[in-house]
Amino acid sequence: MVTSKIVRRNKKTLKNSVDIDTKPRKISTREKIFNLLKDYENGLPMMKISLLANIKSGGNIHQTLNFMMLDNQVIKETCPHCDCTELYKINI
Repeated sequence: MVTSKIVRRNKKTLKNSVDIDTKPRKISTREKIFNLLKDYENGLPMMKISLLANIKSGGNIHQTLNFMMLDNQVIKETCPHCDCTELYKINI
């Protein structure tokens, strides 16, 4: 006589539903800067861009702005009021 015994006594069975955890796509630094500068036509200094776009790394924003200037997406101009602040604008 063969008796079947429970292999794992406290085994929990999985539900048949499928849980899909979709994470939102991470927005790149370039997209954050571009979307921010669309709203400010007069341009913004680098530190103001980093605060408003919530970019923590100063080196990252500096490198990204340099690459955007090489691609002629962004222009660097001096402030017309004080002539010492560098403003970054979208190249139209």
